[in-house]
Amino acid sequence: MKPFEYLAPRSISEACAMLSEHTEEAKLLAGGQSLLFLLEQRLITLRHVIDIKKLTQLDYIKRGQNSLKIGALTTQRTLELSPLVQEKFPILRQMERVAAPIQVRNWGTIGGSLCHAEPSGDLGVALIALGAKVRAVSDRGEREELLENFFVDYLETILKPDEILTEVEVPTLLPHTGSTYIKESRMFGGFAIVSVAVIVTLNRDTISDARIVLGGVGPTYVRTRQAEEYLKGKRTKGKFEEVGTLAANEVHPSSDMEGSAEYKCHIARIIVNEAVVRSIKQATFM
Repeated sequence: MKPFEYLAPRSISEACAMLSEHTEEAKLLAGGQSLLFLLEQRLITLRHVIDIKKLTQLDYIKRGQNSLKIGALTTQRTLELSPLVQEKFPILRQMERVAAPIQVRNWGTIGGSLCHAEPSGDLGVALIALGAKVRAVSDRGEREELLENFFVDYLETILKPDEILTEVEVPTLLPHTGSTYIKESRMFGGFAIVSVAVIVTLNRDTISDARIVLGGVGPTYVRTRQAEEYLKGKRTKGKFEEVGTLAANEVHPSSDMEGSAEYKCHIARIIVNEAVVRSIKQATFM
């Protein structure tokens, strides 16, 4: 690890000023699970590290107006254990319990995970399926964006060098909505070979809305819109085997150490079908 200047702002505005001053030469340090590894391996070099861990105003989970608001410095473990999350968004707790070892969940932050933009990560898959949006601030002001538009390429987001991700907002789920997260990985808490989040809303015995998002199948997360449209209007007592095939046909994974492209598509078909069935069963009893 090469030497760098350590900076510790006491407010969001001070952090923004530091980023604005140093731009491309600085990175934010939150939980440190990703940045410290990159520095130790000399995969990146920096002149300035801006530690924002003490900005406690970014550490919260609270009710919004028809939404859940999560501060960017909230840890993954806090999200997992939140009674509000368990009650209103069980898919987030389900996802966090398999996302990483508990030591990582204790330190890793929501904002850090999303900004790292690892396509085999877990959080982005579930939050995109939930229709989440994110907020970012800089010296130039504040803006918000749908999370599904936040990721642009491998380890790359739309954030500008002087922007700080401050909040994630998740809209409240409609009544009779079921949700499921499934991940296939080599070990518990490891990176996903393929993962899927499914949200299904019912109108009596008919699927009125569906969202299906896959991870580990490309440089960014993939929302499979053809598979979603296939489900809409289907009766809940029907068969849905084709939805997995449709979803797999919408992704183009690369072969790597985790498996061949064909294997990943095979896994995608299986877990999409399973997640849809589970979500429908859950929605039936909501």
